[in-house]
Amino acid sequence: MKTNINDYFGTILITGKNKRNFYGYYSIIKDIQPFLSSSKWMSYTTGWYLNSQGSNFDSVRISYFCSPNKDPRKTLKTFLSDSTLSLIEEPSKPKRIKVSGGYGGEELRFRNYLSHYSHIGMDLINSDLHYTQCLFVMFRWQIFIWGGDCASYFEPSFENRSPYYRAMSDENKSQFLKDLNHWPNSPQVDWAHMFVDMILGVDWFRLFKTTQLNAPLPIDRINDILNGLHIFKIPRDWEPDS
Repeated sequence: MKTNINDYFGTILITGKNKRNFYGYYSIIKDIQPFLSSSKWMSYTTGWYLNSQGSNFDSVRISYFCSPNKDPRKTLKTFLSDSTLSLIEEPSKPKRIKVSGGYGGEELRFRNYLSHYSHIGMDLINSDLHYTQCLFVMFRWQIFIWGGDCASYFEPSFENRSPYYRAMSDENKSQFLKDLNHWPNSPQVDWAHMFVDMILGVDWFRLFKTTQLNAPLPIDRINDILNGLHIFKIPRDWEPDS
C-alpha cells in the first residue's frame, strides 16, 4: 500500500457481539484482521489504521485512504454480512480532506505513519497481547515521562514480533521510529498517541496535560491506574525485549 496526499479519506465504525469493555475491542481486531490483510481490501485502499471507538471501549474505528475512483465500503459490508460484526452507522462517502491539520501539517509523512502503525500493532497483539499491553503502558508512564528514546525502547520488540516491520526498508523503519517521537503541535496529542490508543484502546494523554509528573511512575502506581480498566496488570519483573 502507498498513499498520497490526493487520496480520499473515510471512516467505518464497527461493533461486535462482545460488549465487555476492552474485550469486545480486541475481539473485533482479531475478527477483522484477515479481511484487512486480504488482497480484496488492499485493492480498494492505499492505507488504513485502527483506533478504539466509543466510551465502552468495545468498538473499532477503521480509517482508510483510497483513490478517488475507489470506494471500499461495499466490499467491507459484504465481509460484515458473513461475520458476527456489524456497522454502528452507515459510513459516509470518502472525500478529500487534510488529516494532518492539527498534527503539524506534514500530510504525506503523517499518512504514511498512520498507514504503518496498525500493521505493526496487529503483529504485536498476535504475538502476545499481554506483553504488548505492558510495552505500551510502560512507554506512556515511564519512557514518555522520562523523555527516553522511542527507537531503543520499541525497536527490539518490533524486530522480534512484527513481520510487517521486518519487511520495511531501513529508510522506512528509521522514519517510523522518528515519527513515534514526533510532537509538532504541543496543544494537540503527540503522534504516538494514535499507536497507544490502537494497542490499549485508551490513552491517558489528557492526564499528562493536567498533572505535574516529574518522574516515571513505579509499577505499583501504574497498576493502581490500570485497576480501573479491569483487564490486566504489569508483573513486577516485566522487561521489554532487548
